[in-house]
Amino acid sequence: MDEKTLDDEVDELKETVEQLRFDIRQEREERKYETNEIRVDIGRVRLEKREADRMSSAKQELERIETELNHLIGVRWWKPYISSVWWSNLTTPLNIGMSITSLLAAGQASLNTFVSHSTTLSFSVFVLSLVNTFFTPHSRLVESAKQMEEWKKFGLRFERVYYSGKQTEEEISQRLTEYRELMMEIRERMVSDRSLFTDTLHSIVGCVKKVDKWV
Repeated sequence: MDEKTLDDEVDELKETVEQLRFDIRQEREERKYETNEIRVDIGRVRLEKREADRMSSAKQELERIETELNHLIGVRWWKPYISSVWWSNLTTPLNIGMSITSLLAAGQASLNTFVSHSTTLSFSVFVLSLVNTFFTPHSRLVESAKQMEEWKKFGLRFERVYYSGKQTEEEISQRLTEYRELMMEIRERMVSDRSLFTDTLHSIVGCVKKVDKWV
């Protein structure tokens, strides 16, 4: 068997070195590709996390403003409702009492009998008229009914948005926009909608029944 010459050994070494270089380059390329994939995966995970955090934040904001609107509209509708029930129950008996007492007083005065009773009836008519004039229950009933109708419109707008979709980011964003517009209008309306008597009635009824939500 022929012995290898020095040139043959050099050639073999060169081939070995080239093969090693090729293997090293290939390994580097593979690692570089794997590194790029890892970076892409990390970037994708970070992006998904940011989107999830943004969605979570938007949903929390949506729930907060939704709860606040539900409470505001509910309270503001229930107040005139309770007030209207109160004045309705007061107006009818008061008017009937005034009518009956006036007729009795007029009848007794025309007959000139039971002077003391006639005086008492006249005084009763005066007291009932004074109460009716001072409290104006019919006017307050009409005003309460008008307020109820106005807040009902806000409530129906709230329901329309409340029962719409809220799955995608676009839907949540749209709901937030509509809620904020509604909130601004409600706050402007609340400035001119104050009544100590109505607030007191609402607080009393609220002790026995939940009257602070629209839906």
